[in-house]
Amino acid sequence: MSDTERNAVRNDLELIEAFSLLETMEIGGFVGIDQVMDPQIKPLDPSMHMAGRALTLRGAMINKGVLDVVKPGDVLVIDTGGDYKTGVWGHLMTSAIRDKGAAGVVVDGAVFHSGHLRRLGFPVFARTASPYAGASRIAGGMNVPVQCGGVEVNPGDIVVGDCDGVVVVPKEQAREILLRSQISHEAHHISRRLCEEKGLRFTELPYIEEQWREKDQLPREKTYVAFVHWLEKVKQLETTEYLEWLRSVASELDVSQ
Repeated sequence: MSDTERNAVRNDLELIEAFSLLETMEIGGFVGIDQVMDPQIKPLDPSMHMAGRALTLRGAMINKGVLDVVKPGDVLVIDTGGDYKTGVWGHLMTSAIRDKGAAGVVVDGAVFHSGHLRRLGFPVFARTASPYAGASRIAGGMNVPVQCGGVEVNPGDIVVGDCDGVVVVPKEQAREILLRSQISHEAHHISRRLCEEKGLRFTELPYIEEQWREKDQLPREKTYVAFVHWLEKVKQLETTEYLEWLRSVASELDVSQ
């Protein structure tokens, strides 16, 4: 492997690590509803969290050749072609890809041995479970565009999942979405600290509301107006000024950041 290839791999893993620190809710507002998978696709255990690059699989390729290509940081995204009754993924393959360094699995269909999968603890997201294990009946493909949970997923897209569901970040937008989501993450963290450490309610933050209203002449309405205004600024990448202001408020109120 050349130095250029090694640097690309390192940058890729750093990007995945950065997304792994975020919640799906902090990402979903910036990728849009069309990049959010069907809410029926959930983790087998609510504590499961994953982030990685998409290794896409469809049909007969689901259990063939995967172990030859899976890399650290991969999330297997499995398109069953709408077959929700056949269990196409189980705990033995899960153990094998875990040992290869994969980050998770998303199945738009059914898994089997779901009890073993929960005990294994490796992030597996699926629509359902089935007592019938078998092969998908659609044409196979690997590292091709697939449909999963109503979202088109391309090889290399960033896939993030937690107890709220699964979001897909197109690889071309990954760094831009990461920046916005990181700001969202910090802002939500500071807001929680303000409420938890100072005993303030989200709808009763007069100090913050007053400060922000004076700054941008917001109307005297409920505090969520400031939040909506901030969200729009983040979407427009006008974020630095707001975040600095929010940090200063936390500092003045002696709130941990």
